[in-house]
Amino acid sequence: MGNWRLESGCGTFDRVADSKLHFAQVLNQPELLAQLHCYCGCDKEYGHRNLLDCYRDRHGSRCEICIGEAIEAEKLVSQGSPIEQIRDSLRARFDRRE
Repeated sequence: MGNWRLESGCGTFDRVADSKLHFAQVLNQPELLAQLHCYCGCDKEYGHRNLLDCYRDRHGSRCEICIGEAIEAEKLVSQGSPIEQIRDSLRARFDRRE
């Protein structure tokens, strides 16, 4: 594994426990990520429209918030949570706007 270098403004994430599994999950759920907002600010900085956009470039592999959101969304969908509940959960956990 090793350490991950993060893009500025995305928080501190030293490493992903199993990065291959994480990215396999991301690739298997593009329709889920396309329905979710990302709360790291990449919409303003990079023009991302949803969490899937974060994984279309290298940004999603380096950002603590993007990684955390994708992992949480995958967990919730595997528990049968509806998309509205997943959005609410991600907003409550990751939205730091005031």
